[in-house]
Amino acid sequence: MFLTKLESLIQTQTLFDPGEKLLVGVSGGCDSIALLEALFELSPKYGWRIFVVHVNHHLRGDASDGDARYVSEFCQQRQISYQIKDVDVRAKKETAGGNKQAIARELRYQAFRKAAEEWNIKKIVLAHHADDQVETILMRIIRGTGPSGIAGMHAKREWGNLQIVRPLLGIYRKELENYLSEKQIVPREDASNQSTDYTRNRLRLELIPNLLSYNPQAKQAILQLGSLIKEEEKVWENWTIEGVNACSQKISEEEYQIDLPAFLSYPVALQRRMVKLILSCLTDENLPYYSIEQVLQLGVHQSPSVWIFLPGGIKGVRSYEILRLTKDYINQGEDEWYYPLPIPSTTYLPYGVIEATLSTTPTHLSFRESHHKAVFDADELELQQLAVRNRRAGDYIHPYGFKGRKRVKALLMEHKIPQAERGKVPMVVSSQEIIWIPGIRRSSIAPVTSKTTHYLTLHWMMEQNS
Repeated sequence: MFLTKLESLIQTQTLFDPGEKLLVGVSGGCDSIALLEALFELSPKYGWRIFVVHVNHHLRGDASDGDARYVSEFCQQRQISYQIKDVDVRAKKETAGGNKQAIARELRYQAFRKAAEEWNIKKIVLAHHADDQVETILMRIIRGTGPSGIAGMHAKREWGNLQIVRPLLGIYRKELENYLSEKQIVPREDASNQSTDYTRNRLRLELIPNLLSYNPQAKQAILQLGSLIKEEEKVWENWTIEGVNACSQKISEEEYQIDLPAFLSYPVALQRRMVKLILSCLTDENLPYYSIEQVLQLGVHQSPSVWIFLPGGIKGVRSYEILRLTKDYINQGEDEWYYPLPIPSTTYLPYGVIEATLSTTPTHLSFRESHHKAVFDADELELQQLAVRNRRAGDYIHPYGFKGRKRVKALLMEHKIPQAERGKVPMVVSSQEIIWIPGIRRSSIAPVTSKTTHYLTLHWMMEQNS
């Protein structure tokens, strides 16, 4: 039953051509072993030439080495050509920092690409299945995504000069387990899959079973939503390309210029997609949703001349009716960021969110005791000159309740902020002077007094790593 279903999905979606070389990513677990065995079983009929790559992340000691041995023996028994690629996740984390799972994925895909190039293979086949798709869609919704994110993973997508193919997206894990049981194949088990330290595991072990108690068909409903969005995205894609061609100009591989009056004539929903498309042309990084929102805010900002730094080393520069998105500039764009702070607004920053509100209601908030909120006398500030950025060399602040000024570097050291993390700390500035460092200290500028009639409240919410 499983084999027939897989064969049908491959044919209806035209995933593989007869006689094609296929590079299968195999971990040794149930999903990838079922995929490999099925493709191996079907290969005589279609003339596919199967190759395997296994990536040893060396994160689970002997268990990781056991996975590699298992895959080696599995391939040798079937005379399948294979490679074992070793990567050092811990070393990269120590030198570059970042999330361990994200680093492992990055190094794994690099290994996939290298193996494909060595064997001159154009298609990398991965074992993501229907349950993975459900988890992916839910995780994107929870973390924040646009409509295209709800579409989930695609059965095939271009990856540079290669193509990533996922033929199991219409098949549930239970079907894979039954297939291996019938074949009397015992795959490897990764004990970390039962750990609730990871977001995806918590979704699978806690959230999804809870959703199924409300609707036993919840998984099918989520997959149906993703499928519907995929079809609608095809229509939106055509409109987006037409819009980008009509109101923007590609100056070089590193710069696009947008005609703001023409751009702003489109509905906001289409503006978002147009910005996303342009940004994707400038960087291979998967930029967060807030990057798009920051570009939109730049386009309608009250100042005719303002700029921001975006992830991926991209700078957004507005000059009257022209908006430039560029990587072609001379400064440290990859390290620095700067965002205008409209009032009121919710501003998405590289490492969190800051909300700014204006009211005439008094507040009794204690400035020195609140790390994530601060209130100012709005009439004492140049609200048009408010912005939030990360630190710069020589920064200082006039701390509230402190005579004189103090260097920001010293404050960060006193609060034991690691040097690698200091560039993530936001600094709210008014007319370029720091008035608040969330979680650290507010300044003595614009304090609330008995004469205050307009209150500016800033609320900082730091991004939580999963």
